[in-house]
Amino acid sequence: MKVNDDPVLMERIRKHMQERNGAGEELKGIIRVNIEHIEHLHFRGTATEGRGLSIDIDESPERGGEGNGVTPLETFLMGAGSCLLTQFAALIITGALKVDTMKATVSGNIDRRVYGLFTGIEIEVWLTGSEDRKAIVDAAGTSGGLCKNAQGLCYVHNTLMRAVSITTRVYMNGELVYADKTK
Repeated sequence: MKVNDDPVLMERIRKHMQERNGAGEELKGIIRVNIEHIEHLHFRGTATEGRGLSIDIDESPERGGEGNGVTPLETFLMGAGSCLLTQFAALIITGALKVDTMKATVSGNIDRRVYGLFTGIEIEVWLTGSEDRKAIVDAAGTSGGLCKNAQGLCYVHNTLMRAVSITTRVYMNGELVYADKTK
């Protein structure tokens, strides 16, 4: 990950984080996406915030779909993992942390019966680099303080941890450096 090569990006992210941190009242907003039916169980989701980016969503053939996109549940888990990774990336960039690579594995334990639900979500964040362990732990969890930790900054994580248990594990160079389970 390149961190120090774009001061404009660093400043833009810092400004956004400071606005969120300094808000005395609720900062309200709306995130909206459009979902269009293509055919059968195939849909296209489009972002509406001016970019017009889209993804195809479909069930697997064994569930009645054509396999023309990620499943709705995969989309849900990708959203949870990518939201948390986005916050890690923001903290890595603004803190000039020495992290070379970042990826996540997200698993959802699910009850597939009618009225079923996710019973738990596990997010494993995998980092490599030469950064100090304490800086990674601070970026991961609550010890970093307000707007200094990825979990606290992640809208999806904050929403889901009030609904289901979420286990987050952060690995640096293959070593588990942080673990947290809500509920």
